[in-house]
Amino acid sequence: MTQIQGNTIRLRRVFTDFDGAAYDPTNIALKLYDTQKVQIGETITVGAGNKVATGVYEVDIALPMGRDIIIYEFGGTDPRGNPDVDRRPLLTPWAK
Repeated sequence: MTQIQGNTIRLRRVFTDFDGAAYDPTNIALKLYDTQKVQIGETITVGAGNKVATGVYEVDIALPMGRDIIIYEFGGTDPRGNPDVDRRPLLTPWAK
């Protein structure tokens, strides 16, 4: 996915168990990292206002300036108390 620095984008995460069934996790958070694994900005707490459907959460973020690649981490805790973390890169050039 390529997005321009400074744009507001919507990130979506679907939380599923090992059988593929959607579930609502606890302690949901979104973090942005640079390519050196250093967190950019504050941790974003994700709550009921971000819920689209069972297990589906969306968060709007403004992409930081000055970084051509960022990694976003969307995670939570599953019903058994285990972490469920997904990290993905975003190409964020200054211009297309």
